[in-house]
Amino acid sequence: MKDRVSEAGGNQGTLAKTLSILTFCINGQVFGLPVTAVNQLIEMVAITPIPEAPLAIRGVINVHGEIVPVMDLRLRLGLSFKPYQLRTPIILLQANGRTLALVVDEMQSVVDVNPVDTQTGESVFDFVTAENSHQPRFFSSIARVNKQIITILDADHLASSHLETQLTPMFAPQTTEHPTHFASEKQWTGV
Repeated sequence: MKDRVSEAGGNQGTLAKTLSILTFCINGQVFGLPVTAVNQLIEMVAITPIPEAPLAIRGVINVHGEIVPVMDLRLRLGLSFKPYQLRTPIILLQANGRTLALVVDEMQSVVDVNPVDTQTGESVFDFVTAENSHQPRFFSSIARVNKQIITILDADHLASSHLETQLTPMFAPQTTEHPTHFASEKQWTGV
């Protein structure tokens, strides 16, 4: 998906950039991602589970030869698991420099958000107390579009440093030479 940032100006000559947001639902609530972070939308495909993966990571899928981790956004947000259907949508996006597949309940549309209709997460949630300030924030802002409230997610924060640390060893490039592995194999086989 290409960047759909456009300029809209008034008669006074001032320019305001609108941000295009891909909207979708999770548990009846509307969320959005900037279209600049979105690569592609697909429907459910076979997911291969990964042993010892974090709870929100349901496994991996093959996308044009690339192994891509699949995150269930419901689980990442602390909601209960909802069984997948054939048409359950998956958003392929860029998060922390890697492709991530994000499972959502239902796709909506792309909307243009005017900056005057948004508030950053900090200004909306500055009442967060010290005891839960360690919780990761997955949103960048809250937008109001046609009387609808949209929580705009931050793709990089979805794959936070903690989750990234857990995923990196699973997707580290494998070397083809393992001299110690071959030596121990010879010992066991008697060759």
